[in-house]
Amino acid sequence: MVQVRTVLNVADNSGAQLVRVIGVLRRRRGRPTATTGSILSVSVIKTDPAVKVKKVAKGEVHTALLIRTADEKPRRDGGWVRMPAGGAAAVLLARGTTDTPLGSRVRGPVSAALRRDGNVKVLSLARAALMSTTAVPGVMRRR
Repeated sequence: MVQVRTVLNVADNSGAQLVRVIGVLRRRRGRPTATTGSILSVSVIKTDPAVKVKKVAKGEVHTALLIRTADEKPRRDGGWVRMPAGGAAAVLLARGTTDTPLGSRVRGPVSAALRRDGNVKVLSLARAALMSTTAVPGVMRRR
């Protein structure tokens, strides 16, 4: 779970590399922490030197969508979803919108639970969407 003052990696090519959470805008289940699919208010603390055309600058405040977290999530079908190592990641959103990403590419896998929340644009930019382990043949989780 992600809370205020957490430092997140940015998984798009907007020009930001690290952001700090300064508020959780759309909470899930009324909790003060954010999970996958939550809308956050973030401040850019480090820009990516590899990106030539940066759409953000250090110190700017943006909204972001949380696309992965490091904790395991149980699914209703009995499977579990475990994101790869690297912790939590967010995608910066365009100003005034809650569904349009600022970058044109998303790096790394994205949780397929974003489809339920209506964030299909982010899913379409990602190369891989992770489903539950029981949905993938040959992959089972030992209990």
